Amino acid sequence: MTPIEAWYGQKPSADHLKVFVLICYNHVLATKRGKLDEKAEIGIFIGYATQAKGYKVYVPISKKVNVHKDVVFNESAHWNWDVGKIEKVLKIKSLAEIYARCNLASAEPNCFEEAAKQQVWIDSMKEELSMIEKNQTRCLVPKPDDKKPIGVKWAFRTKLNLDGSIHKHKVELVVKGYAQQLGVDYGKTYALVARHDTEFAMIDLGETKNFLGLEVQQLSKGIFICQRKYALDILKEFEMENCKPIATPLVQNEKLSKDDQETKVDFFYYRSLIGSLLYITVTRLDLMFAASHLSRFMSAPGKLHLVAIKRVLRCIKGTYELGLWFDSNQQGRLQRYVDSDWAGSMEDMISTTSYVFSFGSGSFSWNSKKQDVVAQSIAEAEYLAVGAAANHVV
Repeated sequence: MTPIEAWYGQKPSADHLKVFVLICYNHVLATKRGKLDEKAEIGIFIGYATQAKGYKVYVPISKKVNVHKDVVFNESAHWNWDVGKIEKVLKIKSLAEIYARCNLASAEPNCFEEAAKQQVWIDSMKEELSMIEKNQTRCLVPKPDDKKPIGVKWAFRTKLNLDGSIHKHKVELVVKGYAQQLGVDYGKTYALVARHDTEFAMIDLGETKNFLGLEVQQLSKGIFICQRKYALDILKEFEMENCKPIATPLVQNEKLSKDDQETKVDFFYYRSLIGSLLYITVTRLDLMFAASHLSRFMSAPGKLHLVAIKRVLRCIKGTYELGLWFDSNQQGRLQRYVDSDWAGSMEDMISTTSYVFSFGSGSFSWNSKKQDVVAQSIAEAEYLAVGAAANHVV
């Protein structure tokens, strides 16, 4: 008879005793993980802590032993010590494809010594120096005794046309920003913006044809903006250029959740797909909901999520020439459309807000994202959606 049984009159529970070398999952605190990181970490149970109440867990990835209280055990699985790290198989290319790419490649110099060996870069550097003198960009001043001058370096870039051919060899003489000190050499800095619905300064550089992957066609009847080449590049990058086109990006009434991950996929590959889809929504508002919805599973994507995102690529295959059309003859009128579902998320029952704003014949701002709180009714979800759209207008 044990002391506990003698005192309480019943046998003690042994549920907390576990078999050694079991696979377990310990909870990772919110302060020690990122937004897209998993909330649990896989480890191996090796014993009980003596100085605190908890389990001793060995983490093979970090090769550390930690003590955790919140641990879930998988008693039907054991760690396979014979299997090493699985590396992604590199894509094999034929010699003919490699030779073809080498013939089209244009190597950019990394330093002045490399550029000085090619006449095209020498001419571009002379042109850059002449423009600096013409625009009076620089002026000679005495160097203060207590100051160290910041050096400059040449930046070389090959500018391409939309069809991939060489447009020009661009050269810039730039300051070595990494040698500057905050508060001494510079103050606040500002980054350029790529969203077309954000307020930013513009200068007249002539007729625009290409801007950060956006193809602009300025016609007499209006302006057409699309991402045709970028869409084709996405299909080629993810080996979907020969896929069968489809009309809709998502299956109607399909419910995806974070539990649909029996067969996990490479989350780096999945995140790369999501990033490409989010950028193409700059001109494709019809893909906004699909990209936003599938981005919720970036922390641990499964096979079903990958199938869904490849369906979006099949939709792009059949609609890569679509874009935004702004008719010059149509009178401008601001219109807004707002909608919301109710408890569409299967994990937290949070609704999704979607809105689009248009002026004249073209749309200029749209979004689709989860609401911040759980709506108690469809009416509350609609009011939250209207409020989000109104805040965006203001």
